[in-house]
Amino acid sequence: MLKRIGLAIASGLALSLAFEPVALAYLMPFAVAGFAISTRGLPVRRGWIPGLAFGVAFYFVHIYWMRE
Repeated sequence: MLKRIGLAIASGLALSLAFEPVALAYLMPFAVAGFAISTRGLPVRRGWIPGLAFGVAFYFVHIYWMRE
């Protein structure tokens, strides 16, 4: 489960790099694919954990630079 959470966090960070101010848009499909792999085959009762890790990694990076 820790590998899945780590992959979800890395995918969330990669997705945040796909938007401004870095704008590496070619990372977007890889980030979404990483998220899909991290939740693949998990039931809903366990799938929310990597989903939350992905969302937190993506969201808090955006909130940080939007304050600037």
